[in-house]
Amino acid sequence: MKTNHTSKILVVLSILIVMPVIASAQRTKPRLRRTPPRVAVAPPMVPVATNLKIRLNDTLSSKESRAGDKFAATVIDPVRFNEATVHGHIRSIVKSGKVQGRTTMNLAFDSIDLTDGKHGVLHGYVTKVYGAKGAADNEGGVQSESRGKQTLKRSGIGATAGAIIGGIAGGGKGAAIGLILGGAGGAGSLAINGSKELRLESGTEMLVHVTH
Repeated sequence: MKTNHTSKILVVLSILIVMPVIASAQRTKPRLRRTPPRVAVAPPMVPVATNLKIRLNDTLSSKESRAGDKFAATVIDPVRFNEATVHGHIRSIVKSGKVQGRTTMNLAFDSIDLTDGKHGVLHGYVTKVYGAKGAADNEGGVQSESRGKQTLKRSGIGATAGAIIGGIAGGGKGAAIGLILGGAGGAGSLAINGSKELRLESGTEMLVHVTH
């Protein structure tokens, strides 16, 4: 009987001695770090630096439109994006007298719907407006043929509004519409001299430089 009792005591003592050692080993055992799964980033629907030629589906006007108004345009070039629909909104309109006597309109591009049903984010800015009857002069102004090639100098614009380049006849009576590079209007803003309406009719074609 004493032998059995002694054996039980030894077993209990062994358990009491071994258990803390096991617990300590478990505490000090380094935890395996799980590497988070890699999330594949989908490439942009339209590659950055692509130049999309688009045709406006809506008329935009500095008199009738408001900041936040949405518009759509149809892609006509490159061919692989032909007939896709670009969606955007008017980011801002600043009327003549507030930016060195020029009315400016900044267009923002938001997304694109491809003809196969795919939808993606698209950002960019206007670099050209087609249907040109005006042309950039060597000082960054705009010439309008319908005004006897009168040059609209960029003097007085300075760093506030940036340089105006390119141009088309529009805005009534051949007023020249140009593009602003940077400055108050933002890159690719449309601009017009004086107090005339800045108006882009539905069907106007533009070139958009994709940035995202």
